[in-house]
Amino acid sequence: MNTDTALWQVVINMPDTLKTELLHYAEYLINKYPIAKTVEEQPTKQQHGYGS
Repeated sequence: MNTDTALWQVVINMPDTLKTELLHYAEYLINKYPIAKTVEEQPTKQQHGYGS
């Protein structure tokens, strides 16, 4: 089971009050640690090795 599926299964069983708290916390984390939405959007690292 991947993380998205596991998280979804936990969330759908929460009462609405906890879902609201979780939403607020998720929004806080997104604002505090901005990241690319998908792996494809993340910049690629170019390797600069000697002799290549």
